[in-house]
Amino acid sequence: VKTDGSSKTICFPPYQAQIPAGVDQAEVTVWLTRRNLFGPMHLIPAEQSQTGPDSFRSTGNDYQDSPVLTASGLLIEPTLKS
Repeated sequence: VKTDGSSKTICFPPYQAQIPAGVDQAEVTVWLTRRNLFGPMHLIPAEQSQTGPDSFRSTGNDYQDSPVLTASGLLIEPTLKS
């Protein structure tokens, strides 16, 4: 979160940042996972305990034709509290 030239990284719970009084705009940059971009795209279930070379060669019950995406990004709308 960037406000008035200063920035704050929010990467751990409780995922909150203090915004100085009087600031009416903030810039938020969201860094997402590479899982949905680089794969493995057809492995099911999407959540795995680990990913390795064999994950990219899924077959049978571990394979799905359509891409299997994982939830990422801002999954709920940010809120402001005064």
